[in-house]
Amino acid sequence: MKKWILTIIGIVLIGIVGIGIKINSDFDKVVEAFHCEHSLKDASFVLISESISPNKKHKYYEYQFDNGGFGYSRVFWSVLENNENKSDLEKGLIPDGYKIVGWTKENELILEKWEPYYEINKTELKNGTEVNGVKIAFAKLNVQIQFPGYPTSDKVEFNIKAEKKYYAGKPIEIKLIWKNKSNSNEKIMIRDYWEHPIGTGASIMDLNNVELTSQISSHILSSQLFSPDDLKEYEIELKPNETKEYSVDLLKIPILKQTESNPKSTLPKGKYKIQVFYYSKMSKEIEIEIK
Repeated sequence: MKKWILTIIGIVLIGIVGIGIKINSDFDKVVEAFHCEHSLKDASFVLISESISPNKKHKYYEYQFDNGGFGYSRVFWSVLENNENKSDLEKGLIPDGYKIVGWTKENELILEKWEPYYEINKTELKNGTEVNGVKIAFAKLNVQIQFPGYPTSDKVEFNIKAEKKYYAGKPIEIKLIWKNKSNSNEKIMIRDYWEHPIGTGASIMDLNNVELTSQISSHILSSQLFSPDDLKEYEIELKPNETKEYSVDLLKIPILKQTESNPKSTLPKGKYKIQVFYYSKMSKEIEIEIK
């Protein structure tokens, strides 16, 4: 008799576990069902970032939805015509398994493949494929690759300066610092592009040395978009021992990894180690805290 009771209890428990797994796997689908029509005008729409193409004709959006008691939805990317009357994000929705990381100089949308934490319907995209009238190109560089060197003298030292503490949800303003340590004038180049100078990248790690960036720069290909002639007017001449400082929000430089615990790709409270690149030059590594 006891064996029969234990057997029945075991079957019931297995059924409960199976139902729980099914509910969990379908949870994202249920939450997304609330937003079968993606729109900029949706009351629960939450903008993470946006960027206009170089020719000003299109704009892409990185966003999610605030589902109240269900929390935040997964992150979506969509590209639309840069027109105030265009709000239907569904038309330019980027397929699962891809995310937008920037624009090329030729107004192509730069995509990167990634593996979401949720179940996806896989779609194959190729270079040149059009999404809502915009051609796509795939990013080829990753977090481990530095930018090719801009013609800057080895006598110019590059470093950064940061506060010890910052606050979650606020900009993390740091200073990029160049110092001419030679006895003659030297040139650097500062060409701001999408809220930080091209050729700059950033590495952000936790105290366990886990890299938190998926790419060191949100315009990873920018060093290839401009010829030396394009950048000539942005050159700055430093006199011997002269220092140049430039303020930038650290969070505007890299693309942070998106995880289940950090779907908004921000830096939660904690301690981090940061390092910034200027082409082939690297700053010292410093520690900051987010409170």
